[in-house]
Order: sequence, then structure tokens, then C-alpha cells
Amino acid sequence: MCTNSNATANVPLCDRIAGLQTDVAKVGLPDPDFGTKKFSDEMWED
Repeated sequence: MCTNSNATANVPLCDRIAGLQTDVAKVGLPDPDFGTKKFSDEMWED
């Protein structure tokens, strides 16, 4: 369920989205050479 608190209700949507976009930009693009299967297999090895 999505609820609005007074804190978010007072901030315009475009400002909230701009903050999220800044956070996403910090994460960066995914690594095209990352092998999900290899990672998963290595994670479950004994």
C-alpha cells in the first residue's frame, strides 16, 4: 500500500523523482560482462 506522509506530500513529485534519479546515477550502469549464472553457481557452491 502506498501512503503519503506530510513530509512527502509537501515535496513536488518532480523534486522527489530528481532525487531518485541522482541516486540511480550514483549506482551506474550494469556491467555487461557480469555473468548472473556464474555468480549464482559460485554462490551456491559448497
